[in-house]
Amino acid sequence: MNKNLIYVYPAGLGDTFCATGALRKLYEKTGKRYHIASRIPQFFSQQPYTDCAMLTKANDIGGISENGINSSHEVFNKFDNINVINWCVEPHLKGEITLVESYCHSLGVDKTKLPYFEFDKSLLNYRSLSDKPYIIYSLARKEASNISFGICKTFNREQSNFLIKKLTKAFPNYNFIDLSLLDLTDPLDLYLAVAGARSFISIDTVIPHFASNEFYFKKGIVLWTHEEAYRRFGYKDQINLISNFMHPFDDVEIIIENLKKC
Repeated sequence: MNKNLIYVYPAGLGDTFCATGALRKLYEKTGKRYHIASRIPQFFSQQPYTDCAMLTKANDIGGISENGINSSHEVFNKFDNINVINWCVEPHLKGEITLVESYCHSLGVDKTKLPYFEFDKSLLNYRSLSDKPYIIYSLARKEASNISFGICKTFNREQSNFLIKKLTKAFPNYNFIDLSLLDLTDPLDLYLAVAGARSFISIDTVIPHFASNEFYFKKGIVLWTHEEAYRRFGYKDQINLISNFMHPFDDVEIIIENLKKC
């Protein structure tokens, strides 16, 4: 048998993407290739450390399929060793390490600061979203209303529209594209939408995780509500603007000046 399975415990799109950095570190340490089970196998297929990427159900650790087999124990019993990895580890819960470092902790490998996802860069030539260079953004939820209540890590729709109107005027040579409004469902297509952008501006969403891919790094701006969230979920290599108030950082002039640096 001699097969090893790494089960990436079901998590969100950006959280799952963060596991790629730790798996690369594991490959550097062991030189071995692994079967990877994940609810988003696209992030692990055709990677140096992957023998096979397998699909799991989003919220069911028992639901896994390989070649039409849907009985979990039949699949799991094919492996000599199964290692379940998760970002939800004690040091992260205590605010001591980032998401990417959490997966490193879970795997017992050296820390890395960034995700690492190899892809065919020629794909960027065939997936243009705009007739001119564009800046990808995500500032409000797709279903956001025009009103916000209490402390929130997102903007409401009115706030988002106001910021983008100002940015569009300041950068007339770029289109601004809202990732949340794109008709894309495949995780790879979502990743390529971010990778193909000139830069980005985002709250704490999947965009900063995608953009911080060490294999194809994209510098941009992340707007935070609190310092604590930045320390746990952010990247020092990005431009991080923090309000320490009720809603994300929203000083338009400072945002514009920093976006010029990207």
